Order: sequence, then C-alpha cells, then structure tokens
Amino acid sequence: MQKIANLSEIISNYDAVFSDVWGVVHNGITAFETSVAALSEAKLMGKKVILITNAPSTSEHVRDHLKNSIGIDADFYDDIITSGDVAKLIIDGWHDKKCFHIGLRDIESQDVQPDYSKLVDLNLADYVLCSFLARQDEVELTDYMPLLEQMKQRNLPFVCSNPDHLVDVGGLLYYCAGAMADLYQNIGGEVIYTGKPHGVIYQHAQAKLAALKADVPPSKILVIGDSLGTDVPGANRLGSDMLFVADGIHAREFEKEQQENNIFSDAFMTFIEGRAKSLKVNVDYYISQLA
Repeated sequence: MQKIANLSEIISNYDAVFSDVWGVVHNGITAFETSVAALSEAKLMGKKVILITNAPSTSEHVRDHLKNSIGIDADFYDDIITSGDVAKLIIDGWHDKKCFHIGLRDIESQDVQPDYSKLVDLNLADYVLCSFLARQDEVELTDYMPLLEQMKQRNLPFVCSNPDHLVDVGGLLYYCAGAMADLYQNIGGEVIYTGKPHGVIYQHAQAKLAALKADVPPSKILVIGDSLGTDVPGANRLGSDMLFVADGIHAREFEKEQQENNIFSDAFMTFIEGRAKSLKVNVDYYISQLA
C-alpha cells in the first residue's frame, strides 16, 4: 500500500477514473473542494471520470443534488451511474409485480421506487425493496428480524438499492439498505444487490465509458473510494487499481475506537491494513483526502 499526497502523482498511469461520491466528493452536506479540484484536473488531462455511487436514487437526482444542494457544477466528471439506476432498470422490468417497501421514502429516491399506489402489505408482495433506513442511534437492526423471517417464509426476493451498511451525513451515521440485506441473506433470503461491490454496477460504468468512445481496460481504470466493504472489493473484482481515501467512513470508525483523528498515524495504517487483511481485499494507494 503506497501513501500518496496528490492524485497527480499517479493519474498519468490511467485513462479513466471510477470515483465514489459520498465520502470522497462530499459528506452529504459540504463539498470537499480538493477532491473536486483533483478530479477536474484529471478530466482536463483527458482522463474520463465516471462517478459511481451506491446512492439509491437515480443519477439525475445525484446530479441535481451535487449542483443544487452541495454546490458543485458538473464540469469535474463525465457521467454518473448509481445503484438506484440499476435498481430502477430491474423494477421497471417487473411490470406486474407488487412491492413491499422498507425504509425511508424521500423525493430523491421516489423515481426508483414504485408509486405509493403500487406498494402493498407484505402478504400481497412479490418482492421487497429497501433503499435507506434511519440514524444508527434511532433504530436497532435486530428489531427487523421478525419482519425478515416473514419475508423468508414467503421466499420474497430483496432488492437492495444501496449495499452500503452505513453513511456519514455531516458527522451523523445512518444505516443503509446493505445492513438489512446482509441480515436477510444470513437467514437464507434471496438478495439482489444493485450497487458496489457487485459486478452489475461496474458493467454499467464500463458501458458509460464505451458511450464516451473510450475503450478502457480495467487495468487502466483507477477506482477511488473510502469503503473497505464496497469500493475496495469492487475494484479488486473489476481488476483495477484502488486508491483508498482515508478521511471517510473508516476514519470515523478509527476515531471512535482510538479517540484521535490523525488518519496518517502509524496506528491508523495498522488499523486499515488489519481491516483489509481480514476482508481479504487489496488497497494499492492510500491518501488522506483526495487532492
């Protein structure tokens, strides 16, 4: 694992970038200006930049959120693919199937999820959709086990439109659909994952490159992200190098355990290396915050 200070140190080795959004470009509230500048510079150098995110909303909503809520224009990337986009493609193909929904419903994910009129009680559902849950300090995942057991009894497929377990929203941690999907899978339920680290979203990202007339092999794609659970194994499976952004979800985890915030300390390096080893994933590069 090589520590770098700037993306410019390695970007000449690649023709395209697949960059995470939440935790790399912004924290849900505030933009990371150095990250935007680094990706903008890569794009000016002729590198194709695809934002690849486990957001359960469509790419159009992510684009609007970046511009209107975070305050970032679209000139630092070429295209976006979201876990919500992939979920929508699946759901749109299930014209006659009825949905039971778990989690918060908001305007940003409304176009991925069926209309309220198409939502039904569990006993009438053909599948279950989970998009987003609630704050970590407000719910206990184990409270959902009776519901998950009922779903399993009916052998309902579970569409997980955000495979992340946690997301940091301005310093507050929220459970994502992936946390519940794992519980369901652990009791033998069928889960359809539509985002990272699963291959389908990377196939769509590669299709985005093809649409840009960029025939880029995985070995020439640099994947950037802050999650050892999604971004890193996704890059490994794709066969691409991985740039791990330390000041993300695992920095929060480390700070909670160690009561310090020096993410380039020897202790943090040991922490990340240990986590990567336990998850059997490989990190090629390591950076504090994308710059």
